[in-house]
Amino acid sequence: MKMWHLGLTLGSFTQFTAGLLAANIYTITDLGSLGGASYAQGINNLGQVVGYFDTGGGNYRAFEYTGGSMHDLLVDVSGKNCTANAINDSGMIVGTFGDNDSLHAFTFDAGTLTDLGTLGGVQSAGYAINASGDVVGNAFVASGQSHPFLYSRGVMHDLGTLPDNEQWSHVAYGVNDAGRVVGLVIKWGFQSFSYINGVLSDLGPGGAVAINNNGHIIMDNDAYAVLDVNGTMTYLGPGTARDINNEDQIVGNGFAFQRAVIFEAGAVLDLNTMIDPNSGWFLEDARGINDLGDIVGTGLNRAGQRHAFMLTPVDASVLPDIPFVPLKHVNGSVPDQRVPLIEVCVTLCLLFAVKSRLRT
Repeated sequence: MKMWHLGLTLGSFTQFTAGLLAANIYTITDLGSLGGASYAQGINNLGQVVGYFDTGGGNYRAFEYTGGSMHDLLVDVSGKNCTANAINDSGMIVGTFGDNDSLHAFTFDAGTLTDLGTLGGVQSAGYAINASGDVVGNAFVASGQSHPFLYSRGVMHDLGTLPDNEQWSHVAYGVNDAGRVVGLVIKWGFQSFSYINGVLSDLGPGGAVAINNNGHIIMDNDAYAVLDVNGTMTYLGPGTARDINNEDQIVGNGFAFQRAVIFEAGAVLDLNTMIDPNSGWFLEDARGINDLGDIVGTGLNRAGQRHAFMLTPVDASVLPDIPFVPLKHVNGSVPDQRVPLIEVCVTLCLLFAVKSRLRT
């Protein structure tokens, strides 16, 4: 059967649907700053947020936002740069601190800072943490190469490298509660990998950046966000995927528009259209989302200050469970950016349903 397509690119389709969605679906909270610009990196299910703020002169400090205020995380580590990248539901934080030429991954738990060390080289960085406190990131080995690591029960484990890729840098960016690790190889393009039960596996082209407890992986491939569900890969649309929660909601940055987005209903939806248009905010990037649908990122507030923000759903009960409508399955080539007519109709019906229920 012949499938007719509208003469509608993904970019114009996104703008069109975004206009239909313009409604106060989220309230926004300015997380403030303890210096210059602030950047939120992660959020847990208790609404605790971590990130970093600029102190001037190219220096930056880690923060934790909890109880309605922002705190300097490592007040006892003076003269060091530090970033906080993720926090689990126990309040354990992972990040990176040190001098620019000797950065180390760390955890911060109940007021105690733990330096995770390296794999024999000079630097390491921590990016993600699971419910058990297992940490992943990358660390340099004695030969100067970057290897992915899994830090568990006080020991940093070298996850090795993919075959025939030993000369390239490997970085682990995500870990779920089952201990499955995902990451990427940095070479002329990105190559994704997964690690579980002692086996490092090649996931193919693209850069894997996060994995949820369903085992679903998000990655970037040729400026497109991609979702990997048990080996079936689906293009989400142009942009960069940053995080995925256990409800399979995905947030990131819209490549065509350089703004915070949520990938849903087969479209790249602009989060700027889902807040009060009189708020004065421009949301630039969404970095994290928890299982309640709270989103954190960075944007420009009414005063023109670049601050970390948190979006809170107005009332999750009024939002329908929007099924994912894939644009195209990955077949080794860049997908057609035209949207099939049936997908447009399905998505528009869903979006009208959102607005209708919000008004009741």
